[in-house]
Amino acid sequence: MQQRDLLKEEAERLGKVLGKLMTLLLRHADEAGGGAAVDAADAEVATETNLDIPHLLTLDKPAVQAYLEDRVIPVAAYSPLADYLEAAGVRVPGKSDRYCTAAEWIRQLRDEELGEIPLYRI
Repeated sequence: MQQRDLLKEEAERLGKVLGKLMTLLLRHADEAGGGAAVDAADAEVATETNLDIPHLLTLDKPAVQAYLEDRVIPVAAYSPLADYLEAAGVRVPGKSDRYCTAAEWIRQLRDEELGEIPLYRI
């Protein structure tokens, strides 16, 4: 029971951090240029969480799953993380495919973990 509460609190904290970063990313992307804003946001993710986004982007799907599990990222935080990666990906020329692919894998991992099937896959 206590462990579940701790995981829930961590998921909420990560969701808030990633939401804040996505807002900053969207606000500053036009000012600083997409790539610079994303680099700054990725650095902030590393500071606020124990996730190294550039490293995460180099991994394949099974390695992404292992990476998130090693860092004890709760499944509830997967959706905000995927949203952040997708928002960052559309602003980085040349790397958008890696960001969006990682976002899709994380969404798939979330669905698999929760036993859910999204409507677009039916």
